[in-house]
Amino acid sequence: MPIFSKNYLTKIALNILETAGVPKNEARTITDFIIKSNLAGHDSQGIIRLTDYLNLFKKREGKLGIKIKIVRETPSTAVIDGKWGFGQIVTSQAMRIAVQKAKKSSVGVVSVRHCNHIGRLSNYAIIATKQHMIGIVIVNGTRVNVAPYGGCDPRLSTNPICIAIPTKKKPLVLDMSSSVVCEGKVRVKRNAKAKVPIGWLIDRNAKPITNPLHFYGPPRQSILPLGGIAAYKGFGLGFMFDILAGGLSGAGCSNRDNKCIGNAIFMEAIKIRSFMPLRKFYLEVEKFIEFVKSSKTAPGFKEILVPGEIENRTIKERNKKGIFIDNGTWSEIKNRAKELGINT
Repeated sequence: MPIFSKNYLTKIALNILETAGVPKNEARTITDFIIKSNLAGHDSQGIIRLTDYLNLFKKREGKLGIKIKIVRETPSTAVIDGKWGFGQIVTSQAMRIAVQKAKKSSVGVVSVRHCNHIGRLSNYAIIATKQHMIGIVIVNGTRVNVAPYGGCDPRLSTNPICIAIPTKKKPLVLDMSSSVVCEGKVRVKRNAKAKVPIGWLIDRNAKPITNPLHFYGPPRQSILPLGGIAAYKGFGLGFMFDILAGGLSGAGCSNRDNKCIGNAIFMEAIKIRSFMPLRKFYLEVEKFIEFVKSSKTAPGFKEILVPGEIENRTIKERNKKGIFIDNGTWSEIKNRAKELGINT
């Protein structure tokens, strides 16, 4: 399995995007977000997505240099048409609008439609924390991958949520799908020619799948909702997230007839100072973290970790030791680079 430095992967991704015709400022933003995902250990939203984005551009389904349009607005809300711009470009702009509204109105709630795949949600929620705000991002997708509780056929997207809360140190970041696993992690297993654990995937007869190639079909099979024996909870969350993201934005809820890889988005920025003094809030969160971590550990565990802690450690480790890319993904990157006349 190849290992690369952050700087090398950044250079390759930038070169590929710019050579393919993506404007420099947009190429930098896309590259920054996908490499941050790899650094944090979320390889499913990292450089593995680069070929998808190139295909969107090639098919003219991903628009470059667009200006997002606010189609409906109040002092604390906005509905944005992303005009099928690249997700990283549209969503980062949308969160900044939410933050600006929160500065004036205590909360800013923004809904986005016609936006291509946005990748890791943390990249956007963290924008709010830099302004001492809580950031929330909920997304649905136009590709159905997840079976409803009690069903066998895919009917929902993986519908993730991210909540980022600022602290005195690193922000607390919960970034999770409402399915047992996101589709990108199945893709990573496929590219690495590895099996997936039982409990991730089922076929149209509800039988477990361990070969990720079988998931992609045709026809496409299903990811299970989050929760195991309580999967009705994951399904319930995913169902509601779909409505918040797809219903409010006007993009529509998950639908098997959609062919693109777009996202509809619900996001919120919450101004902490409008609720309580920032210092008092940070102290309360710090005390809560200490209390949770004071629990006796269960057999097999050395410590209690809070949301975002694993990612912070992974970033530190990968900055030092490099980023692991599976052979299948690296072959895809090399092939696309070769098509563009770029040496890797």
